[in-house]
Amino acid sequence: FVTDGGVSKSEDGGATFFDLNNGLNISQSYGIAVSPDGQFINSGTQDNGAQIYFGDQQNWLEWQGGDGGYSAWDQQQSQYVYNSYVRGQLYGSRTGGLTAEAIELPDTDGALFIQPYVLDDNNGNRMLVGTNKVYYSNNIRQLSNANWQDVTGVINGASVSAVAFNPHKPSQALAGMANVNAQQLIKIDGLGSTNSVTKITLDSQVIGPYPSIVTDIRVDEF
Repeated sequence: FVTDGGVSKSEDGGATFFDLNNGLNISQSYGIAVSPDGQFINSGTQDNGAQIYFGDQQNWLEWQGGDGGYSAWDQQQSQYVYNSYVRGQLYGSRTGGLTAEAIELPDTDGALFIQPYVLDDNNGNRMLVGTNKVYYSNNIRQLSNANWQDVTGVINGASVSAVAFNPHKPSQALAGMANVNAQQLIKIDGLGSTNSVTKITLDSQVIGPYPSIVTDIRVDEF
């Protein structure tokens, strides 16, 4: 039978199944991250886990199973890689994907099925994660022992759908929502200290009259 995990077969009336996916390249990637040297790829795939490409197109390392979500790769210390499961569940590796540790948030209320998170490109020890609020860690390399701070509180009762660090201002981050409510974007100043939240009203002529979702946030690097 066919699922989002590919094609499977049973020869004992459904008691057990085995995959028939060799050479079937149809995995859906939610996101990819590239190693600092540009040689390797970390990808979260729908129902096919977290996969790392080490140079062999036919043989990727599945370092976690289930639904793989967004991906991250520490750009300063390349042994640290990250991926996610569903509704706020995260995991990381300090061995380039050879081992994995669960990373637990204080709570995961309001997290989307594939929740957003981002690693700071300029400081791989910092991470943002979105649920119905934004969580911030300044020691994510501690993985299961990382500290988390709620830097926004619940935002409009909405799920956070995108997060970003400002590459020019380490003390500032942004988050986008999964509904409009006139404030679909927020700015967080004094990140990790004062955590001052400013709601940014977007032009309805730009985003349209119907509820929509912020899927990505980019800050001009120049």
